[in-house]
Amino acid sequence: KAHSLPDLDWDDLGFGIIPTDYMYVMKCFGDGNFMEGELKEYGNIDLSPSSGVLNYGQ
Repeated sequence: KAHSLPDLDWDDLGFGIIPTDYMYVMKCFGDGNFMEGELKEYGNIDLSPSSGVLNYGQ
């Protein structure tokens, strides 16, 4: 499967969406340790309803 690389201006990266075919996934455990990450094809991720990130806007 052919993939194209986005044309990125590394000196002017913002916080907008930059579409890619892959994503880097790593898991953090409650004790602060991380598992080894991996590059996966872009797709949905599982997110616990109790994730702290869901309260970010409060």
